[in-house]
Amino acid sequence: GCAQCHNHPFAQWTQGDFWGLAAFFTPGGTKVTATNGGKEYPAKFLDADASPPAGKAPRAALADWLTAADNRYFAANVVNRVWQDLCGTGLVSTVDDLDTLPAEERKEVLDELAAKFAASGFNMRWLVEGICLSKAYQRAAVAPGERGGPARRPVRTLTPDQVFAALDQSLGLK
Repeated sequence: GCAQCHNHPFAQWTQGDFWGLAAFFTPGGTKVTATNGGKEYPAKFLDADASPPAGKAPRAALADWLTAADNRYFAANVVNRVWQDLCGTGLVSTVDDLDTLPAEERKEVLDELAAKFAASGFNMRWLVEGICLSKAYQRAAVAPGERGGPARRPVRTLTPDQVFAALDQSLGLK
């Protein structure tokens, strides 16, 4: 959101990156006119100088790029979010800020697991099974001050969808 108006203050994203990606969603074309000075930004993939191939619908080209095995963002984001769902916290604690994480921290677990996930053909069953069979997932968590107590998971709050569904069901809303 920051890059919509100005270059992102903490990440590598520029205003041109934002509008280049937004161009994929404009009606019938690969260009968008930004509101700041009327400058046009051609559709452009993040971290790539390539534009969508001619003769292919821009959104189809974007979908292909997003889910490509060599797109380092897609696999890492899926792995981090699934890890968060299963373990209570992600490998990167702020799941939406993988781009601000130093490469040294990413490569230890996240990038390796993401590469294996991509090599599996983005097989979600493989990913969930792999995380659940890992020592990190199976390690017993003990509350501070306790020794050898029962395994515990961190308390998780309900998601907004779960809160809405609970209220809908309990109040009998239509």
